[in-house]
Amino acid sequence: MSRIDVLITNYQYGRYLKECVDSVLSQNVDNLSILIIDNASTDNSQEVSRRLAANDARISLQLNKENLGRHASLNRGIEWTTGDYFMVLCSDDLLAPGCLRRAISVLDHNEDVAFVYGAEVLWRDGEPLILDESPEYVFRVLDAPQFIKERSLPGEIWISAGALLVRAEAQKRAGHFNPKLHFTEDLEMILRFTLQGRAVQLSAIQGVRRYHGKNHSSALWGNLKEDLIQTEAAFDSFFRHEGGALRNAGALRRMVGRNLAHRAYWGAISHAVRGRPRMSWELFKYCVSHSPSAALVPPVGYLFRAPGVVDRIAQVTGEVWQLLWRQCSRTSLRLPF
Repeated sequence: MSRIDVLITNYQYGRYLKECVDSVLSQNVDNLSILIIDNASTDNSQEVSRRLAANDARISLQLNKENLGRHASLNRGIEWTTGDYFMVLCSDDLLAPGCLRRAISVLDHNEDVAFVYGAEVLWRDGEPLILDESPEYVFRVLDAPQFIKERSLPGEIWISAGALLVRAEAQKRAGHFNPKLHFTEDLEMILRFTLQGRAVQLSAIQGVRRYHGKNHSSALWGNLKEDLIQTEAAFDSFFRHEGGALRNAGALRRMVGRNLAHRAYWGAISHAVRGRPRMSWELFKYCVSHSPSAALVPPVGYLFRAPGVVDRIAQVTGEVWQLLWRQCSRTSLRLPF
């Protein structure tokens, strides 16, 4: 019987911790262990942690007296796990119903698969959360080059930590999280997983990411340029080290750079039509510095490689027409129809 180890990292999220732990314990899987690492929280986190551990023997604790940082907690979890499968979950997030059973089933029956991930939902704190556990789902199997390519396409950057289950031995071989990456250490680690075996993507909702305005990654939300810079840093670190051993690593790295640049281009267009010229110009400069040809030829092909392309084109087209309408109204010009 497969053993599942779940690391829950916490800092100042005592108000969310029990709900997070309950979402793991309610998965109805056998042979489950949870380690909660608290980084010297000053709220009621440690009190909540002790109460949870006292009520369930599957929960163990590491309550730090000083804040050692997120990376230290993540790496301690890697050293702790002795199970078959391993998961990292932030204490402000949740697992969706059936998440572990679906992922375990894939890993149990496919020895060449290193990790399983799925869809996630963004849950704004204070709003109702409705999740239906649908028995129907499909999955895709991806090799390293395909997975890497898709991570650089729009809408395909982030994977919720709670939506990913990895073989513990693959995690051990991949090593520790990179402390030089402050926002995208999880992306770089997942890229390393692709060198340990194939990836399986489930269509089912596997994780719930709670948005409350103080998330670790909130500095990137709504700031596309910083998001691109941090994402590029993760890819660069990967290709400078383990990823350099991939066949056609140079071509893959150039492709990722172009995709990120083209994402910046269309972000610049979107900001321009929303009346945000400064951010539009910053994104355009980022694009041209990575893909000079985009200054002359719009990267239209990039849109067609992205998921939800029809909706995106319709959205951008509508924004452009709205901009034209406003400009015509201001200048008393007439549209030619």
